[in-house]
Amino acid sequence: MWLDSALSRAQRVGVGIEADFPYDPGATQCVPTRPAVRVAGFSYIVDPKDRRLSITEDGPVVAVMRVFEDFLAYDAGVYEHVAGENEGLHAVVIVGYDDDQSFWIVRNSWGPDAGEGGCFRIRYGQCEIDTRPFVAIEAERTT
Repeated sequence: MWLDSALSRAQRVGVGIEADFPYDPGATQCVPTRPAVRVAGFSYIVDPKDRRLSITEDGPVVAVMRVFEDFLAYDAGVYEHVAGENEGLHAVVIVGYDDDQSFWIVRNSWGPDAGEGGCFRIRYGQCEIDTRPFVAIEAERTT
């Protein structure tokens, strides 16, 4: 899976910080940035109870979701896929959850103008977000 290779590269090479390379939907080429953080290790979290525990005790986790056309128009509320074609897979960061209302709280990489200040809420089970393992990442500064 492409996420595995991205995490492995982040272990070997490191990654820059977002401020050095902000999201630009029109960008077609990668711009080299100085690595500021390196992935020291990562683990897959499969069990739903373990996912919540990891978020609560250790912080955000990475997840993969399927993006549909209607998600591109999301601006607020709890997202549920209604219509539109599949646009592909997208890696996101789950920062929290609400079991009472059944949704994940997610940070997107599309900048602060997307969704709810760069975040969105997505109903449990939507867009295959719960079908793949979550990934807990241990990071360390390179500088």
